[in-house]
Amino acid sequence: MPDDARVLVPETADGEDRHLPDFTPDQDVYTIYASCTGRGEVAIADQDDEGSPHPVACDGVRTVGTVHTERTPQRLMVQVSGGAAQWRVAIVSGDQQP
Repeated sequence: MPDDARVLVPETADGEDRHLPDFTPDQDVYTIYASCTGRGEVAIADQDDEGSPHPVACDGVRTVGTVHTERTPQRLMVQVSGGAAQWRVAIVSGDQQP
């Protein structure tokens, strides 16, 4: 994550399902940094959308993705299934791909 990025959700870590803090992006794009370790599967889902959750690669591989959206409140959650997995997620404003 770039040092000068505006943080929307500070780095958060857990091993279970968890609602991330709500945020409103100040641009029409934001970047999610995520990683996980363990045998379970981890995905990021929109709490307000019944669509498919977005998987996070496990085994120490960092997942980076940009989300293009309107400047409206975002309510995301992390979902863990299929076993134990430890995950980390941070969200920053703008397109901050490495």
